[in-house]
Amino acid sequence: MALPKTLDVTAIETKPAGVHVQAPSRLARWTDGTRIILKLLSILLPHSFHLLNLRLTAARHDRTYKAVPSPKNIVVIGGSFAGVKAAGWLANAVPTGYRVVLIEKNSHFNYWFAFPRYSVIKGYEEGAFIPYEDILAGPIKKGSLLRVQAEAADVTDKQVVLANGEAMEYEYLVIATGSSQPPPAKMKSLDREGAAGELRANQGRIAAAKRIAVIGSGAVGVEVASDIKGYFPDKAVTLFSSRDVVMPSFAPKLRTHVASRLEHLGVDLRYHARPRALEGGKAVQFPDGTTEEFDLVVSYRLSQWAHLIFAQLPCTGQSPNSGLIGSFLPEAISKQTGRILVKPNFQLKLADHAYQNIFALGDVAEHGGPRMARAVYVQAGIVRDNLLQMIKGGSPSKEYKPEIWMEGAIQLTVGKVCSAPRRGEVRELADSDRMNRSHTCLVRMARICCFLVLGGQMTLRLSMGGGW
Repeated sequence: MALPKTLDVTAIETKPAGVHVQAPSRLARWTDGTRIILKLLSILLPHSFHLLNLRLTAARHDRTYKAVPSPKNIVVIGGSFAGVKAAGWLANAVPTGYRVVLIEKNSHFNYWFAFPRYSVIKGYEEGAFIPYEDILAGPIKKGSLLRVQAEAADVTDKQVVLANGEAMEYEYLVIATGSSQPPPAKMKSLDREGAAGELRANQGRIAAAKRIAVIGSGAVGVEVASDIKGYFPDKAVTLFSSRDVVMPSFAPKLRTHVASRLEHLGVDLRYHARPRALEGGKAVQFPDGTTEEFDLVVSYRLSQWAHLIFAQLPCTGQSPNSGLIGSFLPEAISKQTGRILVKPNFQLKLADHAYQNIFALGDVAEHGGPRMARAVYVQAGIVRDNLLQMIKGGSPSKEYKPEIWMEGAIQLTVGKVCSAPRRGEVRELADSDRMNRSHTCLVRMARICCFLVLGGQMTLRLSMGGGW
């Protein structure tokens, strides 16, 4: 199918109504594009050699690895992006006598980038849940990886205790438990059928409401608000931001473009507003005590989820899932963030340098890098290399140095006909339901580079997903 034509509507600054904004010159766009491509290539080359080594190692591993009756376990807790990548890379490299055990409570890999959109539109929800056997087919088949669907309840110096009472001994432990978010950012159900049902329930609540409030202007809030307005233009959507901008964690140019796009869609933006959803999910209360009524409140505060499970659709407020290590080694938890303290090589950061066979990565770890899917792929590679060095009797010498420019990138949807990558470009598309299939030449180049660096992880990306 031919790609839909695109119209570049890039703007540099937000101007008052009636003021003409001059588009960047062709030379300026070419210069900017060349600079980005050169930057990508400077990052790409070293990662490409590393990726080539990974693939050669995996091919050799397929021929040499032999499953044994009682292998030493490398236990990975958490089966989202960080855990799956770490487990997969390790399982394609561990020597005979070792086995990777992936412990994850969900039956399917949750592609949660698609959840905000699938909470709005119908017919796609089951595609957001991918069988682990499809993602990790090779290692599972040859016996170097065992997937256990269970919840880890406790960690000791030698065992991971599951919620069902069973214990799994480990030689090395990798914590990739991520962070908690309420739906629609993440689902409560552990199986595909139940989680897809949650998405359908959200779709029904949104379809039935005429006036909708979204509390929280991060990426998920922006996507939910813009998708509601994009697919249901007659609904009145209000987006509350506690700051004077939307998406405050990102660059100013992106904020400007996203705000402009939201206003173009007709979303009512309320800045410097800190309302809380009232019980029942149909009204908000401001700090001064005043209230405002809506048909549905989509709140982004974790603390309210326990009381309003079916009354609203909470979506933000990340909380690191560090309890397993917190109960075992409380000194390994940051008092400021609640995340697991780690060294640059992702080993636990403890004063006595104990438990150096335990690693942590991703959203649950205090590593100083961006908390994005791209970043965890880089981190998983470092954990893999360091752990293998330790198995061979060496020291874990690989250290993480965040490449914010690449790892912190985001592909953001702003309504069904617009997509805004991190650099601030905005694209209007003729065919709204094929939004993510249309790209400028520069963005295509960037994705090709990221595809090569990340080892094919774009295969997990869904055509209607909310980003990656």
